[in-house]
Amino acid sequence: MLSVISLLRRVDLRAWIIFVVCFGMYYFVYARYYTSGEIVHCCDTHGMWTIEYLALYSIARTGEFVWWDPTGVGGWPIYSNLLNWTFNYFSPYSLPYLGGFWLLSRFHEISPQGINEALVYEKVIYYYLLNFIAVMLISREVLKTYLARFFVAIVFTLGVIQFQGFRDSHQYMALAGPLFYIWGLLYYDRRRTFQSFLVFVIVTGLLVSSLSYAFTQSGFYWSVAFTVFLVAFHPSVLRDVRKHFRQGWETRWGRLCLVLGVLLFAFGLAAPLSSVALNAGHLMRVTGMRPLDWSHGIFGDWDPPYFGVPPYELWTNVMYFAPRSEIHNLILTFDPWKVSGIDHRYIGLLALPLCLAGLVLGYQRRYFGTLFLAFFVCVVFVPYTVDNLAYFSLMHLQAFQNVRTVGGLLPRDGPALFLSLIAALGLDQLLLRVSATAGGAAQIDRDRRLDYVLVAGLAGLIIFAAIVFVAGVRSGTAAELRSTFTYTGLYLGLFAMLVLLLLFAKSHRGARTLTVMLLVLAITDLILSGSHYFAKRPNHNNMIYRDVPGSSWSKPRPNEIGPITSEAQSWAGQDYRGIMHNLAGGPWVGLREWLILEGRPAMASLLENWNRETKFMRAYPHFRFYTAGRFVPYDTIKAIDGIETPNGPGQWVYVHDMQLAESSAGTAKPVPATWQIEEFTFNRVRVHVSMPQDGVMIYFDNYDPWWKAYIDGERTTIHRANFAFKAIQLKAGEHSVEWKFNPYPVKIAWSLFYLCLLAYGYCMWRWLRMARSAAVVQ
Repeated sequence: MLSVISLLRRVDLRAWIIFVVCFGMYYFVYARYYTSGEIVHCCDTHGMWTIEYLALYSIARTGEFVWWDPTGVGGWPIYSNLLNWTFNYFSPYSLPYLGGFWLLSRFHEISPQGINEALVYEKVIYYYLLNFIAVMLISREVLKTYLARFFVAIVFTLGVIQFQGFRDSHQYMALAGPLFYIWGLLYYDRRRTFQSFLVFVIVTGLLVSSLSYAFTQSGFYWSVAFTVFLVAFHPSVLRDVRKHFRQGWETRWGRLCLVLGVLLFAFGLAAPLSSVALNAGHLMRVTGMRPLDWSHGIFGDWDPPYFGVPPYELWTNVMYFAPRSEIHNLILTFDPWKVSGIDHRYIGLLALPLCLAGLVLGYQRRYFGTLFLAFFVCVVFVPYTVDNLAYFSLMHLQAFQNVRTVGGLLPRDGPALFLSLIAALGLDQLLLRVSATAGGAAQIDRDRRLDYVLVAGLAGLIIFAAIVFVAGVRSGTAAELRSTFTYTGLYLGLFAMLVLLLLFAKSHRGARTLTVMLLVLAITDLILSGSHYFAKRPNHNNMIYRDVPGSSWSKPRPNEIGPITSEAQSWAGQDYRGIMHNLAGGPWVGLREWLILEGRPAMASLLENWNRETKFMRAYPHFRFYTAGRFVPYDTIKAIDGIETPNGPGQWVYVHDMQLAESSAGTAKPVPATWQIEEFTFNRVRVHVSMPQDGVMIYFDNYDPWWKAYIDGERTTIHRANFAFKAIQLKAGEHSVEWKFNPYPVKIAWSLFYLCLLAYGYCMWRWLRMARSAAVVQ
């Protein structure tokens, strides 16, 4: 009983209250519209939806992760997308949800619509909670008062950051790694113990293992900038790291922790990059189905400057304080899409006077300089430069060259958090001053000059708010801007006056009353502004996207995903639509050889199970059988135009290995073999074949070195056919032919990482236990 009471005493009740209140607001303001199905995810998020759907479908129906995607363009290694592109499903932050879904599917049958619901809860609930926990931990290390921490929680919960999370959820899914890393760095810097050092090592390992393309678009910049400036302001961190290395090396469990920590980082980096290494230069992204030559760069036809990094004007950073989209649409238009909402990060008008207080009163606080400079570099320097070192490394190192360029140097989310923390430092400082004064502490050093500067700044904000408000109510102002100006002037004026009153508050009660008023008004501001952005979602019709079957924004609802025998089946069956899968227009992601052939109408007979006009498969799996093939060197694909092609399907096939080729010109011919599918999953196809004579079996699915073929259980060699597809030699008779896709280097890399993570966790626990025992003895 005493242990339970002791445990309850250690519970941070106020932090739990903040957590519950913020989650409740988040759910009723945003999440419920998605969990109810009233609104669907849009834009890039919807474009990636079917990729994730296939992953969960495969887990629910076959109990295995999907490594190969035959539903796209001739088949392609989908794991490249799922593990190191816009997602990283094996990340320690993502895998728990994936594992939970698998466990649920073992005990409960999940319908096609249930898979969509699982994706919604993952994006809308799971990642919010994960990221919110990290934000709460960060604010606890930086801020001293709970009301200031509550402000950061409110901004993160209700700000337009959440709106962007819905629009680009793949960016939001990549947010947990750098957030927990920032917390781990702060945790170590505040304590400087070997225990906190071990915590920092583990969050660093978790960060590198959660790397993805989305991380290179955002988290890379602000996590690195924060680290650099923290070390610059507190160089003793490096000295203490060396000290703790020496300290850890003195004990057996400490040495094991250090060795495993290094391995954790190495394996954590190798795991997500393994999928890149297996596909670099092989997997391409193209803007449309136009001819692609072999000489195209590693990014397909998305090489700069076609898809580069346009610089943005410096003044666009005021969008952090723009409560309505009209300010962007009519005055500060800057993004290339000319629509409101692209990468806006509104954090509320209260943040403006509080940021002023943070600059004036909180500049001496421990992390002010780090936060300010990291924010400045990410929002002022990085987006307006193209050839800086960071951009050069990301664009030209092979590790980041998979299927597209770095789309834009727009460090998202992190700078908004840094700015809200600077504002919270101002609120923190105001409350601490009141507390010291009310307690009669004479030692408080209230520099009156700072007070005068802050008063002057707040008075300037009040005057500015009054001017904006008057401009809003005047009839001469453009009608679209009247409500925006009125709203901005009213809220900004109220916030500036309340912060001014808080500056001169003398008692706890008065300070709490003013702070509660500020936070309540901040909640109303963020809800109203978020609702406005919600209603002005970035789309062509300014309408909410609704999940209506048959519409371009509907979600997949396949009765079954399996073999198809006609184009009408369209792979996924009933009501299945998706941007990445069989919706006309780019971008397209596929393997280089197949894309080269698809873009040329003359090559249509080489891709006989694909309809170039409709962008649908005609049949899958699709096999042909021949006595032999027509030989042509594989390097012919580098100058493919003008090559002879069959007049119709089934006449003959190209092979690129002499042992499969006809012995003399014109002797190869089709073989009337029969076949029947015995087993089908995304990663495996087993076919019973009746072969009347020796010959060649062609599988019209893209070649990849990690495909394996087995004839009656015996491994056989896979050759290329028609440049893009797969072929095996097959003797006459009855055979069971199995095709398996198994990119085992990726599996090995991830297994090594998780084994190392478990070993590190165990050694860390043993060291902590040993250290605790030594402390008791002393």
